[in-house]
Order: sequence, then C-alpha cells, then structure tokens
Amino acid sequence: MLTFLLITVYNFFNNSKWGSDTIFSMVWVTIFYFSIKKFSFTVREFIFINLAFLVHCLGSFNLYSIQSTIIGYDTFVHLFSTATAGYIAIRFLNQKKSIKTKFFFTALMAISIVAFLGIIIETIEYGGNEILGTGDGMFRTGSEDTNGKPCGIYNDTMTDIITNTLGSILGILIYSMTRAKKATL
Repeated sequence: MLTFLLITVYNFFNNSKWGSDTIFSMVWVTIFYFSIKKFSFTVREFIFINLAFLVHCLGSFNLYSIQSTIIGYDTFVHLFSTATAGYIAIRFLNQKKSIKTKFFFTALMAISIVAFLGIIIETIEYGGNEILGTGDGMFRTGSEDTNGKPCGIYNDTMTDIITNTLGSILGILIYSMTRAKKATL
C-alpha cells in the first residue's frame, strides 16, 4: 500500500494523469485485503494481486512506452495480470463447485470470467477516452495504445483482449501444474 501511496504522491507532484489509476488500484487492493478470508486468498495470491496492480501503476514512470520486438510493456501487464486472475479464478471455482464437472469446463468458465473482466477494463479505457480525453493510464487512451499503427486504439483493444485470453490460459496451466505437483508429493 505504501508503494501505491508513493506513486500517487509522485503523480501529484509531477502533474501526471496516472493519479486516478493509482488511487483506483489502492481501493481495489484494500478491497482484496478485506476479502482474504471470504475468498480464501493465499498469501501468494494476495501478493500477485498486488503485483498485478503495481505493474500497471509503474506506467507512471513511462514504462508503457517500452516496445521490444518480443513483447511490449502493455502486453506484459495484460499477460501478467490475467495469468494471476486466471490462476485465482480456476482455484476459486475448483474450491467452490458443488457439482462434479470436468476440469475443461471449469477452465472454460475461468477463461470466460477473466475475459469478461478484460472487456470491462477495455470498455472503461474507451469510455475514459471519450469523457476525459487522451492521456495515460486505464481511464484514458495514451501513446501506449496506438503503437504507431494506423488503426491505433482498435488494434490495442484487440491485442489486449487476445493477450487477456492467453494470460488466463497461462494462469490455468500454472494452477494445473502446481496442483499436479502437490498431488504427487
């Protein structure tokens, strides 16, 4: 929480448009903190939830402008965050399901949940762009969203949705591997 507060102060003194993102992140991290028992989050999961918000908020330091030939920072943030969400969603669904279902269908439900969250985030980004104008962060469309391509934000939205789906699958695969490892111990 202190890290988010320091980034918020940095944004305030640098007149950055990222302030709303760090405050939004602090609110959600607080909500997750008070939901640890209700949703049976492990310490590791809570740390990864914090890291998912933190890697996004580090965009305050212009990290979203990093575009390597392999993976850009925006793609990394989406992949990391949705892998975390996919892991938590499949674990939660497996823990709470009352009907015996095949793992494939549970995984499909987890992917659907994460994809829906990703669509909400992309809709917030689009709405923020329409209401607040361009800038940086989740509530505005910034330079990281066009990557110099002619279709700009539309290309970014589609890339983000595809990355969100791949990230959720990655999280489910990590869950499956850790679950299989625990079963053999």
